[in-house]
Amino acid sequence: MKFLVKNSEVFVIELNLRASRSMPYTSKATGVPLIWAGAKVMLGKTLRELNVKKKPVYHVAVKSPTFSFSRIKRADPVLGVEMTSTGEVACIDYDFPSALIKSLISAGMKLPPLGKKVLVTVRDDDKPRAVHLVEMIRRTGYQVAATTGTAHYLRQNGVKELCVVRKLSEGKREIIDEIARGEIGLIVNTVSHPNIEAVTDGFTIRRTGAEFMVPVLTRLETAEAFFKALEREGVTRLAPRSLEEYLAQASIELI
Repeated sequence: MKFLVKNSEVFVIELNLRASRSMPYTSKATGVPLIWAGAKVMLGKTLRELNVKKKPVYHVAVKSPTFSFSRIKRADPVLGVEMTSTGEVACIDYDFPSALIKSLISAGMKLPPLGKKVLVTVRDDDKPRAVHLVEMIRRTGYQVAATTGTAHYLRQNGVKELCVVRKLSEGKREIIDEIARGEIGLIVNTVSHPNIEAVTDGFTIRRTGAEFMVPVLTRLETAEAFFKALEREGVTRLAPRSLEEYLAQASIELI
């Protein structure tokens, strides 16, 4: 079901009755074959008769989309209301941080090596939250680079250790060159309000990241979850396990 919210009024855009991806994902994550159970219920069976009972789940499943921005010339790696993913992966672990990191790696994200720079350039509305994000980034062992406006705000709010890189609209190629040289391992860029310089700079940063296979996060919520996961778990506890091992507690007997 797709919704549109405008001025606190909710509109239903679309309702698709289908079971293409979410249903198999949910079935594997819970150990309950929902399509099978749903068909049986429509034929008159009850959930009790089918032995489909609510059982505790001791694991977390995270599904991440995959994109093909690097293969499409001049495509802007930013998300909107239209679907732009070209696939998805799902991973399971016993806690959210590990499941999230697993899913991002499986979706093709290259984790930045420790010591690399993380470029932070965000719109004005996001700058207050960026202060906390930068603190998290530094605690995980990364350097922080920021564009002039973002760096100025961060310094005013107590963030001292920053590398400042200038944008094309300032007559400099510092960001482009550092991404191309591999000095920047990850980019956090939220889409600016529509003025021509901000749009051009943002597109150039995101597109250059895509060209050189540098991960680009365009939502602060995603960036916060990612660095919180690295801060808590890193990648040291990640271990492959079979789906059957996770679902041993949740499996049901098919009738």
